[in-house]
Amino acid sequence: FLILLIYIACSSIGRIKLGLDHIQPEYNNGSWFAMLFTAGMGIGLMFFGVAEPVMHYVNPPSGDAQTIEAAQQALRVTFFHWGLHAWAIYAVVGLALAYFAYRHNLPLKTRSALYPLIGKKIYGPWGDSIDIFATIGTVFGVATSLG
Repeated sequence: FLILLIYIACSSIGRIKLGLDHIQPEYNNGSWFAMLFTAGMGIGLMFFGVAEPVMHYVNPPSGDAQTIEAAQQALRVTFFHWGLHAWAIYAVVGLALAYFAYRHNLPLKTRSALYPLIGKKIYGPWGDSIDIFATIGTVFGVATSLG
């Protein structure tokens, strides 16, 4: 996902405005980054900021627990989980939703990102199924991560 996001940003696709051409953005790039970062990291850093490295230190993916190597590996795994790779996944999904919602005036729902594949079927049972599946996946994903 990280390579895909870098490609999107550096290609002509990266110059597509996420909104109508005549509308000025309400917030600048720095404000958007701050809002996305704090909203996305808020609950995670409050709980997992300490718990995840400790969990990997006590139960490392490989090697002996509670050693210098386990501490280094715990931080590497944590930085991987909370670093650019995770944010690239969020960004690709967010870009797909934003593009179809704000450039094509489709509903701001998961179904809209699949408009190029299923067309007008996003307004019927297929679209409803996609949204239900996405909602259930989100609920169980959040429930799993919060314990």
